[in-house]
Amino acid sequence: MPRASSGRKSAQILAGKLVILAVVSSQAGMFGSSLVPAAGPYNVFVLNNFSASSSDVQGGLAAGGNINITSYSVGSNLSAGDISSFPSGYTLVAGGSLTAGPGTLFFGNAFGNTTSLTSFTLNDGSLTTGGTSPVDFGAATTQLDSLSTTLAGMSGTPGDSCALVATTVTCNAAADGLNIINVADPSIFDGNSINITSSGSNVTLVINVPGASDTFGGGGFTAFLNGTTVLFNYYQATNIQLGDTGYTASLLAPLATVLADSGGQFNGTFVAASFGGGQIEFHNTDTFTPQFVNPEPGSLSLAAIGGGLMMFVGMFLARRARRRTVPPVT
Repeated sequence: MPRASSGRKSAQILAGKLVILAVVSSQAGMFGSSLVPAAGPYNVFVLNNFSASSSDVQGGLAAGGNINITSYSVGSNLSAGDISSFPSGYTLVAGGSLTAGPGTLFFGNAFGNTTSLTSFTLNDGSLTTGGTSPVDFGAATTQLDSLSTTLAGMSGTPGDSCALVATTVTCNAAADGLNIINVADPSIFDGNSINITSSGSNVTLVINVPGASDTFGGGGFTAFLNGTTVLFNYYQATNIQLGDTGYTASLLAPLATVLADSGGQFNGTFVAASFGGGQIEFHNTDTFTPQFVNPEPGSLSLAAIGGGLMMFVGMFLARRARRRTVPPVT
């Protein structure tokens, strides 16, 4: 019996590593990291609509539905050398209508199935209206849903926790490598300061948060390594309210409409169903970049991970969904 239990645990750990490694699949020419290949180098990627004003996305912005931005800029922290990392150089993509202006796209091309630009300047690219979208949002939806669900099904790492003391939530990753925290009460993040710490080595931390309607932060935010290896997975939420603070972590919420308060900054990879409101700034300086310690024998280094691993993980997830032979560890 102990041998069987150990085998199940090893299988789950390996599954988790493969899923997270898929998150950072290094496709040829990719700028930064991505949650799924279809999301590519975009630090803001929503499956449906994106609406905002008087702020910016400093990297790339892609939305499967409509984009409506006013007094807004995109790509100010990109350079000419980054453009080849985006599909056909499109740093601003709307699967539906693209309505923009006034504002600026600093680098790259813009695409919309329909477009209406008013005093919106493309500094270094061209506008395409209609035709085939450079981003496959259908494939992205499938991949994001699978990733979120798979992460949510993983067992918590012994010794890890998120605890609320007064008005500060401290989440600590105690183990080396991949850490999973399954939060029982999502309300601990509502309006409170959030402090993410690590006492392990080469830590990648996934925090699974339940609940259909949640409020995330609002009282300050700190994280080890500027949050580049921290991912909040809101796997059930259909509505999330972001507090007015500076976030240093990444967000995966493929079912959620995310709203923001008046301001703040989001430093990381932002993935949601939709986004609207607020003047929050989206920075591409600390996108999600997982790391691991003691990889499985024969496994590739992170730098060598490519499209082949993504294909393998895709087959792994499909087989797991069909057979479901590995039960969860409790």
